Amino acid sequence: MAASSETIVLAQLRAIWSDLADIDGSLGEIRGQLDNLESGLGSIGRHLGRLATANARKQVAADRITERLVRIECRLDLREV
Repeated sequence: MAASSETIVLAQLRAIWSDLADIDGSLGEIRGQLDNLESGLGSIGRHLGRLATANARKQVAADRITERLVRIECRLDLREV
């Protein structure tokens, strides 16, 4: 009876270890996918930073053009000072 109980316990433990190995494999795949997502998110963040910089430069250029246009209009008396 004791040998039979040990056999059943060992069989259950082997099944549990097998399930844990499957879970560990799945967890490894999930970690890989998460790493890819984090890398992609970092890339998106860098791209958004570059877009914000470009947008700021364009806005500064537009502001300068507006200032020049105002000065020209004032010189031509097209606008009141």
